[in-house]
Amino acid sequence: MDRRLGLGLLAAAGLLALPRRLDADANPAPSLPPYAVDPPLSGAGINQPFPDAVYGADHGGSTLVLSYPFVSRFGNTDHAHGVVTYRCAPFTPRNSEGIYGMDVWLEQQDSSGNWAPAAVNGGMPDQGSTYQPINTPNPGPSPAYTLTWTYAASALPANAALRVFIYVYLYNQGGGDQGNFYVPARSARSIPGRPTIRRGSAGLPPRERSIRRRSRPARAT
Repeated sequence: MDRRLGLGLLAAAGLLALPRRLDADANPAPSLPPYAVDPPLSGAGINQPFPDAVYGADHGGSTLVLSYPFVSRFGNTDHAHGVVTYRCAPFTPRNSEGIYGMDVWLEQQDSSGNWAPAAVNGGMPDQGSTYQPINTPNPGPSPAYTLTWTYAASALPANAALRVFIYVYLYNQGGGDQGNFYVPARSARSIPGRPTIRRGSAGLPPRERSIRRRSRPARAT
């Protein structure tokens, strides 16, 4: 994940002041309403409204991996289905900061390079909620977290990279300025999309399709 999360007030319309690489995407809205806390939550970014070097949270070392725990009817690894696992490293608030929690979505990239919440559960983790409470004041660190997305009933998207998109909810009580903020971030690296697999009706890899064809009984003459 991005190693430093700074504070920066966004335009009132929403995410207009996000870094360009995030602003161009169809990012989901924060799950917490502004008035869930007092003072209300405001969108934030890098170096505004407080210097990033002074207020924010440090975070790094998270991993995003794709595993294939499922097997096909022939007992071979099923590469059309799998589990995406996000191991979220601890957060460390800086100075007078604390962390309420975070929203986490799985996103997938389309053929035009745009990102949007993944089709599986609308990007929501298997744990049943995009919002994960952290509740860690300075100096931290917070606990580590593990979230998963399981592609069992539906197949993994072919040729579509996967990543996580998050909002981190921070509170600032430093000096005379107080506020509550949500900061957008994304995984620094994404999972490459799996290659297109020529599948039969059962979604079998090519090798297994050939096995299935050879297993058909010979026509009687």
